[in-house]
Amino acid sequence: ANFAIYSVTASITDSGTYDTITISHVDSSGSFSNGDPIGVQFARTGQKGDAGPPGGGISYDWDTSTSDADPGSGNIRGDNATLSSVTELYVSTTDSDSADETAWLDSLDDSSSTIKGLLQIVESNTPSNFALFQITSVTTASGYRKLGVTYLTGNGSFSASDGLSLNFSRTGDVGTAGGDGVSAGVSYTFSTDTTTTTDPGTGNLELNNATLASVTEIALDDNSAATGNPDISAWLATLDDSTSTTKGQLFIKKNSAPQNFAIYEIASITDATTHYRVTVTHVDSAGSFSASDALSVQFYPRGDAGSGSVSSVFGRSGAVVAASGDYDDDEVSAAASATNYTPAASTVAGHLSGIDTALGSVGGISDVVDDTTPQLGGQLDVNGQAIGDGTRELLTFVEDGSAVNHVEIENEATGSGPIIRAAGDDANVDLVLAGKGTGVPKIGSNAILDAGDIGSSVQAHDAETVKADTDDNFTAGYTATADNDGTQSSGTYTPDPAGGNLKRIVNGGAFTFAAPTASNDYTMVVDILNNASAGTITTSGFDFEDGASFTTTNGDRFRCFITKINGVIDMYIRAIQ
Repeated sequence: ANFAIYSVTASITDSGTYDTITISHVDSSGSFSNGDPIGVQFARTGQKGDAGPPGGGISYDWDTSTSDADPGSGNIRGDNATLSSVTELYVSTTDSDSADETAWLDSLDDSSSTIKGLLQIVESNTPSNFALFQITSVTTASGYRKLGVTYLTGNGSFSASDGLSLNFSRTGDVGTAGGDGVSAGVSYTFSTDTTTTTDPGTGNLELNNATLASVTEIALDDNSAATGNPDISAWLATLDDSTSTTKGQLFIKKNSAPQNFAIYEIASITDATTHYRVTVTHVDSAGSFSASDALSVQFYPRGDAGSGSVSSVFGRSGAVVAASGDYDDDEVSAAASATNYTPAASTVAGHLSGIDTALGSVGGISDVVDDTTPQLGGQLDVNGQAIGDGTRELLTFVEDGSAVNHVEIENEATGSGPIIRAAGDDANVDLVLAGKGTGVPKIGSNAILDAGDIGSSVQAHDAETVKADTDDNFTAGYTATADNDGTQSSGTYTPDPAGGNLKRIVNGGAFTFAAPTASNDYTMVVDILNNASAGTITTSGFDFEDGASFTTTNGDRFRCFITKINGVIDMYIRAIQ
């Protein structure tokens, strides 16, 4: 421990803003550095009284035993024979004058400081023999008290039955804690729950994503984590007071490791009754936060959005264009102190060079790259210009001064295609797509037909066209070519009306003739011609069969008439030879 004890030896001199005190050194240990906080205590010497026993203070006799036990009435002992090694003193509740010192001994640890005070023990007959201890605790024992001590300094030693004088200087109570520079700001405790829609709990802060860079919402409880959990909802309600789109920045850092932090821009806040939900955009962060981390939250508000607009620049309204010869040095200086100053045309090319380039030769900004989400506050007047890369046109616009109808484009959700539609004041509006010259509008790679294509590119309407779902009366005949199903020499042949209801095959070997399986009702005619390898034809699946029997004679021919109605299939076989 670092300390110093002095005696005031003369009167105090008032030196204006400070006092000069003449002292003599009594004892000290260690040293003090510039800026060290120190405590100063003064024990006033009373008026000189009658001569008393040497040493003053409370009288006790030294006991050389070192055991933890009652030292006996009027005695004090230590737990070590060497004073500098003593860590505990055992003091009788009765002093050597037979006075009860219980209350005094019990008061030695009343200070709320860790070090309760200083206990000085001086040999009454030989004051050069002394020991100075810090008291850290007092423990009650039957007939005595155990004082937890730390040796500071001393001189000489005590012998059995030496008369001693005990003097105690109490340490002041612990003062109110001051501000911590590391944890400046509003105190919160981190909760790992990412459900920011519910109350994070008293004094807690929650993020809606475990990754700091992916956070879009923060939940802040109405009560901070400071002592007593004070209500700070009124402060939280001010986080969106700015009229700017971005309300300010929220700086969150971990108190025990400030290198772990996150900075967010605030877009809006929502009062959720017991907490506030803050919508944010990540700006920067490092490290991470863990459950129950003590955090400090600081808010840096953004100023309100400005109002009004620039009506003219360089003496002319409209687009901001700087031209060579607008102002010279003298005019610029004069304009700084003038009101409604109108400059003459002179040269400032050296001062304004590059403005034309930066703003574009037409006076507008060259791009909106810096604004990744530009928004229109009203109609965009294209002023006869096109949209493109500055060289090649991507989209051009033609404005009709009397227009009441227009094109509307709508995006759609997953599963639905976007829409291009006609819109406007008229009740019925056509959507006209026109090619240039002989070009035609297309959908994909297919041209969109117009009226001129009817009868040339596509067949014109004909009322005599047969329709699948309309009754009709045929007044003309038709011819067809029988579908050739080839030579059947094995396996199963199943005729199908697909491809034509007239079929022909060659019998080139034994095979099975199966009933057709196509759905709906129909009729079919199958022509069978035997060749030199003709085999036996076995039928299968017909509900009814009638007529001739198949042969294997080379050159024999058969016509099979098949009808299916209401699921019933019959076949009539006619021999043609």
